[in-house]
Amino acid sequence: MKLGQLDVLAASDGLAWFDGGGIFGVVPKPLWSRYVQADEKNRVAVGLNSLLIRTPSCTAIVDTGMGWEDWPPKKRKIYNLDNTVNLIDSLKKLGIEPGDIDLVLLTHLHIDHVGGCLIDGKPVFSKARHIVQKQEWHDATHPHPVRKGAYLPHQFMGLKEHGLLELIEGDTEIASGIRAVAAGGHTRGYQTFMVESEGKKLFFLGETVGSPVHIKPHYLMAYDLYPVDVAEFKVDIIQRGIRENWLFFFEHDPQLTFARFEDDGDGGAKVVPCAL
Repeated sequence: MKLGQLDVLAASDGLAWFDGGGIFGVVPKPLWSRYVQADEKNRVAVGLNSLLIRTPSCTAIVDTGMGWEDWPPKKRKIYNLDNTVNLIDSLKKLGIEPGDIDLVLLTHLHIDHVGGCLIDGKPVFSKARHIVQKQEWHDATHPHPVRKGAYLPHQFMGLKEHGLLELIEGDTEIASGIRAVAAGGHTRGYQTFMVESEGKKLFFLGETVGSPVHIKPHYLMAYDLYPVDVAEFKVDIIQRGIRENWLFFFEHDPQLTFARFEDDGDGGAKVVPCAL
């Protein structure tokens, strides 16, 4: 898909299955189950979608899924990991080899966002700068007991050891047309990204709006450490996107990636899928 002079494309690391209560937080199952089918273990399918950005000067990818090679059978079973689709093969189908990636933009360091960065401790994208908020790196490497289970150090510590880690603070211009947007709420150091060219904008939703179901302000994840902050940020982003006709990218929907938001005529918003 074209965004001004840039190409924006969807890559995939397949699917994982997470607990429905974790994905929908305080929203009761009788409500969220109207939209999403859970399995017999109350898990729901979660897409592991990465955004590929090609500019005249660089090639970037946002988040790297869960990875596969380092997951033991027990963990694979817990998340019912489906690696019939994986990130590397998905990128190759788009004509991209790991060595072509100049930037790996990481929203945060949870297990389902950074898993494809390293295999057996070796960088997959060995020529790329890996961009992380300084606060996120601190929290991932000094985890509070509440958030400790969300991080697996072997998925990211090797980035620093190989000199590929770049820490930033707050909103930062990463490259021409690519800007990091500090969006703390899901984690203290959470960030997402705005892509812009010739007046056209794409916003990477990440955990801000996990799926089209999460477009409602009160549909929040139990994984959000500061849910009120997430809700307020979400409302602001959706309203601005409607006014300015932004393109949005869903990271966690199993089927939908690119979409726009429109006013639903009832004080809320609705999702309008975009054809690729």
